[in-house]
Amino acid sequence: MKNLLSLIVLLCTCPLYSQVKSEDSLVKLPKEKFSLAVIGGLNISKMPFNRPETSSELVFPETRAEYACFGGLKARQPINSKFSVLLDASYSVRGFGYLSSNEITRFRFEYLDFVPQAEYKVYKNVYASLGGYLSFRINEFTKIGESGWYKVNPEFVQFANDVDFGLVPGMTLRFDRVSVLARYQHGLISASDLEVSDATGAQLGIIGRQNRTIQIGLGLRIL
Repeated sequence: MKNLLSLIVLLCTCPLYSQVKSEDSLVKLPKEKFSLAVIGGLNISKMPFNRPETSSELVFPETRAEYACFGGLKARQPINSKFSVLLDASYSVRGFGYLSSNEITRFRFEYLDFVPQAEYKVYKNVYASLGGYLSFRINEFTKIGESGWYKVNPEFVQFANDVDFGLVPGMTLRFDRVSVLARYQHGLISASDLEVSDATGAQLGIIGRQNRTIQIGLGLRIL
C-alpha cells in the first residue's frame, strides 16, 4: 500500500514539474515582437544599356558603377520563430556613368523606395529575405567630367521614368539592437527609355536601362 501511494504521488507531480520546466524555457526564450529600426548605407548601382528593340547594329558604351547612399526606416513583424514580414521605406540614390569624349558623364536619380519582404531565420542570427521594391523618382542630377552636379529640369528633359520596380533578395545578420544587411535590387522594368534616331531623323530603336544595385548597410533598432 505504501509503495502504491508513493507511485501515485510521483505520477501526479511529474506533469507539474514538466509544466514548470516548460514555463522556465518560455521565460528564457521570449517571443519576438514588432520592431522598428533606422537603416542606412551604401548603394553600388549600375544601369546597363539594353540593345534597341529595332536595331542590332548600334553600339553603346559600357556603363560604370555609381556610388551613393540610402537611408530610412524598417518595420519588422515576426509571425513565428522562423518567419517575419518586413517593410522598408527609404530615400535611395542610384545612378550610372559612362565614358564619352574622354570624359565621364554621370547620372544620379533620387527615389523614394518601398520594399516589402518575407524573412526566414536560417541559423541563429542569420536571416534570408526575398521581396520586391517599388520606387518613385524624386529628382535627377547629371555631371560631366569634373564639373559640379546639375539638377535636371523635368519640364525640358527626363533621364529616368517616374516609377521603377523589381525583386530584392537579401541577407541580414541581426543582433540585439544592431543589424548588418546586404541585398540586391534587380529591376524588372526599364528605369528609363530613350528613343534613338539616325542623322536623317529616322527612329532606330528604344534604349532601355534596368536597375542593378547592391545595397550594404547597418540598422539600429529604435523600438
